[in-house]
Amino acid sequence: MKKFKSKFFTSKKAFSLIELSIVILIIGILVAGVTSSSRLIKQFLLTSARNITQSSPVGTIKDLALWLDAVNEKAFDIQISEGSSISYWQDTNPMSSSQLRLIQNTASDQPTYTFNGISGLPSVRYNSAINTTRLLGTNMSLSRESTIFLVLRWDFLNASINQSYLMSIGGDSAWATLESGIYNGSVSFTYYPYAAANGNNGYEATLNKDKNTILRRVYNPKINYSAIFLNGTLGQSGIASYSGNYDSSGNATMYLGNHGSAPRTFGGLFGELIIYNRALSNDEIIDIERYLSRKWAIKLSY
Repeated sequence: MKKFKSKFFTSKKAFSLIELSIVILIIGILVAGVTSSSRLIKQFLLTSARNITQSSPVGTIKDLALWLDAVNEKAFDIQISEGSSISYWQDTNPMSSSQLRLIQNTASDQPTYTFNGISGLPSVRYNSAINTTRLLGTNMSLSRESTIFLVLRWDFLNASINQSYLMSIGGDSAWATLESGIYNGSVSFTYYPYAAANGNNGYEATLNKDKNTILRRVYNPKINYSAIFLNGTLGQSGIASYSGNYDSSGNATMYLGNHGSAPRTFGGLFGELIIYNRALSNDEIIDIERYLSRKWAIKLSY
């Protein structure tokens, strides 16, 4: 009987070790599966976003001037990876035979690439702690009458500056600011798309921190109207009294993520920028914003 008990307990102990090994193996398989599933989900999101882009109305609406899309596989260097510095952002405008490129040759001033950006999609990250970060576009044709769409999220403000800019656009003569001035509020930025030179007579819309946003800016001098919208909601409108110089003949300059002459780096993410050289109709605006909403998983107010 003692012998039997001894064999029994020895056998039971060996069996427990086998069980433990099996459990460890299963855990390893599950962990590997979760990691693999995470990669698959990311790839699915990316493929889905690119498919949505291919069927979007952006390239079918006339007067498209610029289309920067961080999801597009041709937007950056083919070897780009998580955290890589961005030396250029390629325009993917199918309407243009000579597509533009916004560049930054100074390594310390380059924004960076993140694969897991706005709504888990590739985005361009600007660090406002580095006050000179920006991308520069030259020899651009950008008219004063325009409709601009920008997918963004801000998350950091340089406390020593307490100010940052989305972009600045100027012509070949006097400097002027088209889209700019995000100023710090208690819990949010206030956005000033200037209605006059040097930032006078601006109008505002609250741009909440850590919120994925589709910003729309319309400038229509034909009906003396200018307005800013966030996720489809009107922030504020005003008259189209801007007196700056914007050149539709190929001499305009753009600083993306900063101001050109007074550095104030934007702190956050850009996903997509679309500029048309005219004020789009309401139907065209809805088509573009619904495309962006679906792609970037951002809810609109309408």
